[in-house]
Amino acid sequence: MSSEMEVTMSTTDKNTPSKEEDIVVVVKETRRKYVKRVLREHWQIAFKIAEILLSIACICFAYEPTQMTGLGKSHLHHVGIMYTAYAGNLLINGVLLVSRFVGDRLPYRTSVVFSVSGAAMFLVTAILLITDRSYLTRNRIFHPKAYLLEMLTISTICALVNVVIFISDAIITFRSRKSL
Repeated sequence: MSSEMEVTMSTTDKNTPSKEEDIVVVVKETRRKYVKRVLREHWQIAFKIAEILLSIACICFAYEPTQMTGLGKSHLHHVGIMYTAYAGNLLINGVLLVSRFVGDRLPYRTSVVFSVSGAAMFLVTAILLITDRSYLTRNRIFHPKAYLLEMLTISTICALVNVVIFISDAIITFRSRKSL
């Protein structure tokens, strides 16, 4: 795909100005400018998609360690809060994106409330994941495999990055006062 888009219409006679003359319209818009323009127009959708993708990453990286290490049995309340935050965020942002594509608009204040509550849920989840990881490393009888601890660490990092994205989304939405 080239970085320029060309629209051409050709005819048989180039010398006479008629309906059939050559019309060449060249739109020189580089990909970078195009991406910037699209992001300026649809930045809220980009935030929501990033939040959804990071939530999916958090679930994927936390699932196996919670199953293999028995955290679901010993720290069920932590795992419950974690999965509630992840699944709740997926559901809320999924509904917001679908409603946006259908044509409904969400008031900016409601969007800010959802973003702030998502940031709070993910911050609590990250703290609980740090606590669970330290619990697993202190256990002298059962020490989990290194890849499980790394997966918990990656899930924690994804949760903290998602907190930053939620807060950025809330601040930018509140300042611009643009409905989703």
